[in-house]
Amino acid sequence: MTFHAPEDIATVLNIKPSTLRKYSLLLEQSGYLFKKNAQGHRWYSDTDLMALRKFITLKDSSGMTL
Repeated sequence: MTFHAPEDIATVLNIKPSTLRKYSLLLEQSGYLFKKNAQGHRWYSDTDLMALRKFITLKDSSGMTL
């Protein structure tokens, strides 16, 4: 499995790294697990990228606020 740096994922999703952190924290609060290195930094898989895309789509289509 390939893992990607947060900056790369933020670029792919066209969001700021701070927004990616915010979305990741919200998903983690709901029980979603991201891989973390020894320093606790998140690394994102292709599956995580798909989950984040769905999250953004749902947020945008429903007009919900975070």
